[in-house]
Amino acid sequence: MQRVEGVAFGHVDTRLAQCLLERMSDGGEVMLSHRELAVELGTPRKVVSRQLKEFERRGWLRLRCRRHSGNCCGGVEYC
Repeated sequence: MQRVEGVAFGHVDTRLAQCLLERMSDGGEVMLSHRELAVELGTPRKVVSRQLKEFERRGWLRLRCRRHSGNCCGGVEYC
């Protein structure tokens, strides 16, 4: 029930930040694609991508992209 309430009532930016913090490695990296984050949050991938770009613009993280079979399977690194 808590997850349903979070998806229904939480702001995407807050939910995304919390998700990233929970999955961050000791090295400050999160190795999840935008699609995987979107599925976890129950929101469209485009929304996650836009929000991550905004976080990067603010200097809160740095997006990294690995190319694999033409898809971007990006990681997130905190600054």
